[in-house]
Amino acid sequence: MKSLLNIFFYLYLFLLPIWPSYAAIYIGNLPGINIVRIAFFLLLSWWIILLILDKNVRIRLIQVYKSNQALITIVTILFILKFISVLMSNDFLSSLYRTTDEFLQWYLFFLICITVFYYKSNIWNAVNVIVIVSIVVFSLGLFESVTKTNFFANIFQSDFEFMSKVHFYGLRNEQLRIQSTFANNLLLSQYGIMLLPLVYIYIKRKNSLLTIYIGILSGLLLIYNIINTRSRTGLILIVFFVLLTILIQFYKNISPKKSLISLSISYVFPPVVLMTIYFTTIKIIALFNNESLLDKIGYAMRFLQFGKAMPLIFKNPIWGYGPGNAASIIGIGAKNSPTVDNYYLTLGAESGIIASILLILILLFSTSLGLRLYLKSNIEDKLLVYGISTSIILFSLNIFTLSLKQNFPLLFLMIAGLVVINYHSPMNTNKIQ
Repeated sequence: MKSLLNIFFYLYLFLLPIWPSYAAIYIGNLPGINIVRIAFFLLLSWWIILLILDKNVRIRLIQVYKSNQALITIVTILFILKFISVLMSNDFLSSLYRTTDEFLQWYLFFLICITVFYYKSNIWNAVNVIVIVSIVVFSLGLFESVTKTNFFANIFQSDFEFMSKVHFYGLRNEQLRIQSTFANNLLLSQYGIMLLPLVYIYIKRKNSLLTIYIGILSGLLLIYNIINTRSRTGLILIVFFVLLTILIQFYKNISPKKSLISLSISYVFPPVVLMTIYFTTIKIIALFNNESLLDKIGYAMRFLQFGKAMPLIFKNPIWGYGPGNAASIIGIGAKNSPTVDNYYLTLGAESGIIASILLILILLFSTSLGLRLYLKSNIEDKLLVYGISTSIILFSLNIFTLSLKQNFPLLFLMIAGLVVINYHSPMNTNKIQ
């Protein structure tokens, strides 16, 4: 039974980035069919059956919870607040649908990942699938860049009207910003940023010559795609990841036998140099990035949005205005399509300030757990922990400028990976004997 759960899990993980969230197949008068949702329904249904029939699965989930009680409790409370905030919505059914969808594809998927990741090798298998499927996603991005067309967006009717409005106002040619299978070029950039650390550890693991070639191919396509999404945040986070990796490698090679002065210089000087390089690179990117009028307006609007959003959020700070209502409450832009370019603000407006704080705590707890595991793990586990933790850090920074949610299932997969590695830690006394 568990093997079938694994099959459904890896099938869903393979399809998740390939099939757009907005893409539906219509047969006659039947409702639109989304292949990813069908795959998730099979996965969820079989997991529920397994949970009911297999006592060991239930016991292990309880044991994993006990070894990660604080983090999993905070995640649970966040979704409880989301459901409570539905009651505050002016559009109850729409908010209930959105929250239920997130509960299924984020929270329950998080629990499913914990179940599937029975051993740490299962987490590596997930990384393998994610990296391999990324080649398909990024190859389509390369195809779009060469042909100057948004392939999936032209085949399926998108729920997003942004591109057509941009073309109407003539502010920029949005088709030059590739989006591959995603509904937005910034989502593709975010996906690439999340995968960058995973591709790095996939190559560094050196499992075989073939995996090294696959990792290099994925990495090259990844960087090409992020550059061609023209996402400045994406470029900045690539530089941040490279400098962070260099800094960590440097500290690993410092000898503790050095004098106190030498050690002080070794620990202080490199960060100063690397931060100088980092901010210089940001300036260079800003100078050479061909910004359109809409780009410049967008940057200014992000600052203005805080001024508009905070007073409105503090008017209803506990429960918010209901899921799905952030754009209409605190959004800035065209009257018929306002947007919020910060997920922390979005969550604060929809489910209250406490919910936004809980998300920040989840991300901080995850990175803190990752750091603790990194310091205590063996060499191979260090690599896995580093990849997952830095992916979470990059995602946490990215959602300061993006509120779209398509990549959140991957975030909860990463957190589940850390939770399971912690469960297998020698320090854990809650493991099943």
